Amino acid sequence: MFIHTSKLTFDTIRRNKGSQMSCTLVSQTGARISLEDGRPVVLGRSPDTRVTDKKCSRNQVKVVACYADQDVVVTQLGPNPTFLDGVPLGQGLSGTLTDGATSTVKKGEKAKDKTQGGSKETQSSKRKLSPEKEDAEVKHQRKSEDEEEEEGDEEERRAEEKLKHLQEMAEKFTPESKDGTSSCSEPTGCLKSSWQQIGNLLLYTAAGVKGRDKIAGFDIDGCIITTKSGKVFPTAPNDWKILYPEIKPRLASLLQNGYKVAFFTNQMGIAKGKLRPEVFKSKVEDVLATLQLAVQVFVASGPGLYRKPVMGMFMLRVVVSGPESRQDTVAYRSQKLY
Repeated sequence: MFIHTSKLTFDTIRRNKGSQMSCTLVSQTGARISLEDGRPVVLGRSPDTRVTDKKCSRNQVKVVACYADQDVVVTQLGPNPTFLDGVPLGQGLSGTLTDGATSTVKKGEKAKDKTQGGSKETQSSKRKLSPEKEDAEVKHQRKSEDEEEEEGDEEERRAEEKLKHLQEMAEKFTPESKDGTSSCSEPTGCLKSSWQQIGNLLLYTAAGVKGRDKIAGFDIDGCIITTKSGKVFPTAPNDWKILYPEIKPRLASLLQNGYKVAFFTNQMGIAKGKLRPEVFKSKVEDVLATLQLAVQVFVASGPGLYRKPVMGMFMLRVVVSGPESRQDTVAYRSQKLY
């Protein structure tokens, strides 16, 4: 029934030059996971946790220790039921684990086999079609391809109309003064980090993001981060690192020079069901926690208007100026870089 149970301990280590705090998760298997202050760690089935049950996700929970409060924020990423001192969490939800408390991961219920016998091919499916039926099948296939092509053209036309609408919104919401500069006032800034969803666009606005007339946009993969494993595609949510040490000071310089910094990324795996939204959201938050900069992140989770190279994601800029005040604007002016 139980896959893994861990107990949290905070200790103070006394040294010659003073004392230093440490935080450790100790499992019933004897595994000890050290947690650094403020550094996110993803735990699940791995040699480090000594969890070998294949029914446990490799990316079951994300934990972040806070030495000042002497607690750990636990976010459930995987599907297995997770409990904090007996209180259930839920996928995508977070809870707090205090000193001496326990975290437990249980096995989920087995999925029932609805096919009752698998997906073995029957002999009838292997029979050859007669020439007449084969010609009809080819015509039907060509008709389906033509219909799909027409649907693709219609979707492209709708995307162009939406993009035109965004451009009209840009003219409406960001009027220019006579000297060619924008007359829009700068919002006070987002007070709290938050996620929004606009169709198949996921938008993360970090605390401190302000509306600016100038915007600096960057891709994420291969531009801001790369894989720690050295592989082209990440093997796990925590398989990433900042690409170059110069990236953080360069981005900070852009912010100081009046630019709004934004990241734009295509994540088709979300629409295909290969990547869970909450897992990628957690990754985005971890990247920004490492950079410690006020950045806005645009995630195209499927096809359509917002997927690059279509400009919808770049044209739309949602500036959240506080819990009680929200200003939706579209920024696409000459003072931009990507």
